[in-house]
Amino acid sequence: MRQSNAPAKTDFAYNRIIRRCIILSLLIPLIYMVSAYLMIGFTVVICILIFTAKSDWERMMYVLFFIAFANVMKFNRNMSSMSLLFEVTLIVSRILFSRKLPKKPIAGAICIGTYCGLQYLLGYNFTPTLYVKIVFWLFMMYVMAGFNKDDFEKPFILAFAFGQMMASIFGHFTSFYPAIKVYLNNQYVYLHGELGSSIASQRYCGLLSDSNLYSVEILITLSLLIYLFYRGKINKSFYFLAGVLIACSISSFSKTFFIGLALLLVMFVMVVSKKGANERFKAVYIIGFSVFVFFEQLVENLDVYYKRFSDATSIGDLTTNRSNLFWKFVDYLIENGSFFFGNGLAMMFLGRDALTSVGSHNAYIQIIYMLGIVGTLLAFGCFVSCYRYGGVNKFKISSIYQAIPLVTVLYGMMTVDLFQYDFFMITFILVLFIYKVPAKRALKGAKTDA
Repeated sequence: MRQSNAPAKTDFAYNRIIRRCIILSLLIPLIYMVSAYLMIGFTVVICILIFTAKSDWERMMYVLFFIAFANVMKFNRNMSSMSLLFEVTLIVSRILFSRKLPKKPIAGAICIGTYCGLQYLLGYNFTPTLYVKIVFWLFMMYVMAGFNKDDFEKPFILAFAFGQMMASIFGHFTSFYPAIKVYLNNQYVYLHGELGSSIASQRYCGLLSDSNLYSVEILITLSLLIYLFYRGKINKSFYFLAGVLIACSISSFSKTFFIGLALLLVMFVMVVSKKGANERFKAVYIIGFSVFVFFEQLVENLDVYYKRFSDATSIGDLTTNRSNLFWKFVDYLIENGSFFFGNGLAMMFLGRDALTSVGSHNAYIQIIYMLGIVGTLLAFGCFVSCYRYGGVNKFKISSIYQAIPLVTVLYGMMTVDLFQYDFFMITFILVLFIYKVPAKRALKGAKTDA
């Protein structure tokens, strides 16, 4: 992708974009204090800002920031998020300003569409909205792959992290704008008290309707921040963002979050150990101060986590029945003969009726359930083609510290549905972006031009 519109200076003025996004996000609670239908006007304003932005990287920052609010950017719980319009605006503006149609995502859309069409002709399911989302993701992968990683990974990750932080903070004050609660689920964790009684603690989920998915998003955000900290691209902002995100999400009471956070803490200690003495002292001081400030909350919440883990007497209990669901769906795929070719592009549920039906809560099983092994490999190939951008870019992991975000997102995919929220795949695309390096033939071409 031609980057003629990329700023020449090292400071891309991304702070200006982030400040603007934060100010605009403050309008979201006000909107729900008046009328959710005002969200239409707010969405139009963001789309105009995206379209009139001076460069592609600014447009991408708007999308990455406001993707955290996707679940509440609508005026009906059952409608698709209007944040999809941000992706549409980004893609359309990219096509208009480059004056050429991107062949890779179009070819991928045709390939996947043909496969899903054949499934439909054979009597399987097909949901047009899910197919549209896949097409958007192909274009987003293509657009993201065209940026220079070293120049843009910090602005992109910080835009994403600040968006997650603002959404997390707003989630703690929904009592002031109760109209937004229609998009959230009241989730509780029940702990055994004295004489067999149960104590219910409400689980926090930010502005999402699932505390586990929220915790996965926070873990991925933290892993990206640790990566930037390891690269030496952020310092003070790392402690600020990480501290706020952890403080906001610790009451999610998600076992996935607790295990993931423990592993990330180990990796953070390893990263800090490679820094200088001043940095190690600063890390110990800030973490110690944070524990002191949140001591009461930490003690109370850690007690809940301890009881949740101590009550888990089997793998099924530890994974909140996700491991059992995994094998149920595997058995269904084998018995139904749909392991290789799938059941069609539609949301997956097993059960006799709407009350007993459950999803897999596993992105790997979900994609195989829909497309089968054959369709999954086809879709994977289409996304790889967009990622490589015709051979210009390739995937590479240069250190164990760089692998932290990828391991985190692959870990999270074992517990969430890929299509439950539109933004999760955008998060995955952002993670893949930091592993993009120029291919050898691109480097040779640059030397020849020189």
